[in-house]
This record gives sequence, C-alpha cells and structure tokens, in this order.
Amino acid sequence: MWDLVRDLVLLILIVFTAVLAVESRDLIRSVVAFATMCVFVAIAYYVMGATYASVFQLLIYAGAVSVLLVVTVHTIRRRRTA
Repeated sequence: MWDLVRDLVLLILIVFTAVLAVESRDLIRSVVAFATMCVFVAIAYYVMGATYASVFQLLIYAGAVSVLLVVTVHTIRRRRTA
C-alpha cells in the first residue's frame, strides 16, 4: 500500500515539475524546474532498483545539462542588454 502511495506521489511530482518547466515564462525558473524534475526521475530510478541509471540521471541531466542551460540563458541575456 505504501509503495503505491510513494510511487504516485513521485509520479505527481515529476509531472508537476515537468509542466512547470515547460510553462514557466522565466527561463531560470524553467531550468530550476527541469533540474528538480531530473532529481525526481533519479529518485524514481533508484526506487525501481536501477542505481546506475539513477546516478547517471543525477550527474548528466540534473548536473551537466542544467548548468549548460543556465550558462546559455545568462549568455543570451548579456548579449541582449549589450
């Protein structure tokens, strides 16, 4: 019973943060929501027993891709103001 509740709460959090990442007007908030969604997906992988997929999800998507998106957003904003 608790496993089902945990999985449903995790699924709702993943969907909520994914929609927030897509629908947000502010790019930084979108990147933060994307990184949060990636962390929740990594938790879901870990719960399913895929520890290596969980670690790679955290390292690559929640880490590297999010940092790349933040740097890109700041570079674009700097060029627009110059």
